[in-house]
Amino acid sequence: VIMAVFATAIYKVEVKVRDRDLAERSAAAAKLFAVKLEKDGNLMRAVAHAMMGNAAIEQAFRGGDRDGLERSARGLFDILRDDHRITHLYFTGPDRINLYRLHTPTEHGDQIDRATMLQAHSRKQAVQGLELGPLGTLTLRLVMPWRQRERSLGYVELGEEVKHLIDEVRD
Repeated sequence: VIMAVFATAIYKVEVKVRDRDLAERSAAAAKLFAVKLEKDGNLMRAVAHAMMGNAAIEQAFRGGDRDGLERSARGLFDILRDDHRITHLYFTGPDRINLYRLHTPTEHGDQIDRATMLQAHSRKQAVQGLELGPLGTLTLRLVMPWRQRERSLGYVELGEEVKHLIDEVRD
């Protein structure tokens, strides 16, 4: 009886210690993931601002020129994809109709109704968030309205599949 009571007491203490350790690790992992998302979101925000300052990209976007967007933004997108894991780059009109996707140039003309786009459209400010893509990939998206004076040119959207972040947090 004494051994059973002793074993039960030790088991309960071990369960408490394990649960507390698991809760601490979960909180640390969630915080690390949030920090990494914020860092990557800040990179995407800086890139979007830099693109908005590029006269050739602006002219092509304002004119609805897909070939011009390809010529002006392809080099930048290739560097972002290869060096910074940016997997999506969209140019979308003020009506939320996609003009050009650098990651899939043949797909365009559809209306973008994802949560980040709808929020950026209604708030008229940059919005970032995690969204599940049509192929089941979890993607961090930044949608930034592009305004010239009082006129809306549309939206620039950058996305990054976050599998690598999940792997980093796990490790």
